[in-house]
Amino acid sequence: MPVVISPYDNIPPWTRPAETKALDWAPLKEIDLSLFDSPGGKEKLAAELHDAVKNGSYSSNAIFLPSGVISLTVGFWVVTGHGIPDEEVLRQFSIGNAFFNLVRFFSTISHYILNPTPSQPVEEKQKHSCNFAVGEYFGYREPKPIGSTGVKENHEMLNIPKYTANEDYKGVPKHDIVLAHEAEIAAFQRKLFDKVARKLFILRAIILESLTLLFSQNVAGLQIRTPQGDWKFVKPVEGGITVNSADVLQFLTKGYVKSTIHRVVGPQPDQAHLHRLGLLYFVRPGDDTPIIPVPSPVLERAGLLTSVDKKADPKTAVRGYDWTRARVENAHNRTSSTVAFENQTEKTFKFKGLEVVDRWQ
Repeated sequence: MPVVISPYDNIPPWTRPAETKALDWAPLKEIDLSLFDSPGGKEKLAAELHDAVKNGSYSSNAIFLPSGVISLTVGFWVVTGHGIPDEEVLRQFSIGNAFFNLVRFFSTISHYILNPTPSQPVEEKQKHSCNFAVGEYFGYREPKPIGSTGVKENHEMLNIPKYTANEDYKGVPKHDIVLAHEAEIAAFQRKLFDKVARKLFILRAIILESLTLLFSQNVAGLQIRTPQGDWKFVKPVEGGITVNSADVLQFLTKGYVKSTIHRVVGPQPDQAHLHRLGLLYFVRPGDDTPIIPVPSPVLERAGLLTSVDKKADPKTAVRGYDWTRARVENAHNRTSSTVAFENQTEKTFKFKGLEVVDRWQ
């Protein structure tokens, strides 16, 4: 009896390349979550996380609220001891690598495909494209032209929605390769939330609703900026996940938790021949979350909550969904690649009373 074999059944394994030479690494704090359930572990980790969030790195950003301007420090740290086997991490990298290399991937397994055509892989990528121009971010983002040069960017992105308990995004279309491995992708997402994001929430007495979790992949490129204007590389840590807080968390905490000026640069000469493949998990506010300062005892003790903050009406506040779409649309529609520093005029992105520095000019 004939057996139908999916072209996505045999995905080639992806492995990390060798690390580059020693660079000017940023001194990020490590939070070892293996201590979470040990006696006194939560208290120890909470203190370390507080230090990482408040004092761990460099000051280089600012947010604006109706009540005034707050100067910020950096919110970048590394999580280790999370308990997610590296084999599972590499498997997710392999699935992503197969998607971004569909042309090469299909050419190696074309004997599984009935009447394959050369355009099939490209069409598969573009089948579910996200429309960043209007703030939509689920699906495939293909390289776009750089200004009027006719030259396209050299990066692309696939954003897969969360597999939530309420199946909030069940109806979002997905690529065939994602559907073929949906069970393990969903299981990995849920494990990452349970073993990392959830524990970070517990360790803080405030909401951590705006985080990026980045798995190590060894091609150096991510940098954070110091108060002196220097850029330092983020070092890949074996078994580690680099975490940084984002703009929304600054609004929710009145600047108590910081976001970070960061960038990605080209690889070092010894890695110039390599593709930089990223595996990220974004924790963002729920669609209906009001973007107002949270009623936290930590913020109370820090003296950050004003009488205006305490009276803020959640019903009229900007919602998480609206902020995310507006921010994505703004980032997509910018046409410049010039970054302003402290001695230059800076622009800000404004949306319904919320405002953040936007150094892209």
